[in-house]
Amino acid sequence: MLRRALIGAALAVLAAASPAAARVAPNASLAGPATVKVGQKATFDATSSTADPAGSIVQYAWDLDGNGSFEEVRTTPKITIVPQTPGQQTLAVRVKDDVGETSVASVRYLVQGAPPVPRLTVPAPVVAGEPVTLDASTSSSPSGTVVAYAWNLDGNGFGADSAEPTTSTTFPAPGTYAVVLRVRDSAEGQATLRRDITVVAPGEDSPAAPGGESPAAAPLGGAAQLGIAPLDTAAQQWLAVGSLTKFAAINGAARRRLGAVRSHGLWVNLLSDRPARFDLRVHVTKAVARRLRLRGAKVIPGYVQVATARHQLGAAGQRPYRLVLPRKVRRALRAPVTLLVRGTATDAAGNRATVSRAFTLRR
Repeated sequence: MLRRALIGAALAVLAAASPAAARVAPNASLAGPATVKVGQKATFDATSSTADPAGSIVQYAWDLDGNGSFEEVRTTPKITIVPQTPGQQTLAVRVKDDVGETSVASVRYLVQGAPPVPRLTVPAPVVAGEPVTLDASTSSSPSGTVVAYAWNLDGNGFGADSAEPTTSTTFPAPGTYAVVLRVRDSAEGQATLRRDITVVAPGEDSPAAPGGESPAAAPLGGAAQLGIAPLDTAAQQWLAVGSLTKFAAINGAARRRLGAVRSHGLWVNLLSDRPARFDLRVHVTKAVARRLRLRGAKVIPGYVQVATARHQLGAAGQRPYRLVLPRKVRRALRAPVTLLVRGTATDAAGNRATVSRAFTLRR
C-alpha cells in the first residue's frame, strides 16, 4: 500500500510539472491605403491579426513614424492618422496576446503633397538646324525636391526620366513646335508643362511681340475685343502655364468693403492660360450661415454654399468678373465675414483646374 501511495504521489507531481500544450504565437497583419494626401485622414487596420485559438490579442502598439518605437498603445485594432510630411512613410503595429507573446507587421505608404511646378526657359531666337538648350532648372516642388525630368520633343511621347534639368535638341525647319516637359519630385508627384516654340530660319529675327518684347518675355494671351488683358508676370505666378490641372486661377484683393459688395457684387479676377469656362461657388462657414440665417447646399464639409456663377473666358489672359450675390444673401451679410469662392475652370479638351480664393468683408 505504501508503495502504491508513493507511485501515485510521484505521478501527481509529474503531471503538475508537465508543460501545457504549446501555444501558437500571434501573427500581426496590417492593411491601409497605399497613397494618402497631406492633411487628409487615413485609417490603418490590424483587425486581421490572429492569436492562438485558446487565447486572444489584448494590445495593439503603433509605431507611426517608422523609427522602431511603438509609442501609441491601444486595445483596438484600428488607428487614424493625418500625415503632414510628403514622401514615402512607414507605419507598424505590434500585437501582444494574453500570455505576452508579440508579433509585428508594417506597411509603406506614399504621402502626396502639392504637385511640383514645372518651368521652362527657352533662349531666343531658336534657329532651324542649330542646337538649342532647353532649361528646366527653375522647376520647383512645394513637397520636396525635383528629382526627375522627362521631355517630349517630337510628339511621340516622353523619353526616359533624367536627373539633369536641361536637354539639347535641334529643330530641322522653321515653324512652331510643341515641347512638353514632365517633372517628378521626391514625393512622387508629377506635373507637365507644354510650350510652343517658334523656330526661325537662319538669319531671320525672332517674331516681334507687342511692345517689342521677345517671345520669352511677352505677356501671355489677351483679347482686347473681348475685354481680356494679357497675363502679366504677377498673374502668371498664380498659374503653372501649360499644365493640365493648374492652368487657371482667381485672385483679387483679399479685403473688401461690405457696402461695396452689397451694392456692386464681389469683383474677382479670372486668370487662365487658355480659353476656359469658370464654374464658381460662394461659401460661408456653417457657423456664419447659422448666425446670418442663410441656407444652402453643403458641398464641402463645414461650409454652406450661398451663390453660384458661370463665366466663359474666351481667350487666354485675365479679366475682372462681377460675381453678383443673391438679394437675400446681400441683405443678410454682416461684417466681418469671409466669403470663400471655389470652383473649377474647364478648357476645350475637358481638362479641369481647381480655383479658390477667400475674401474678407469689413465695414
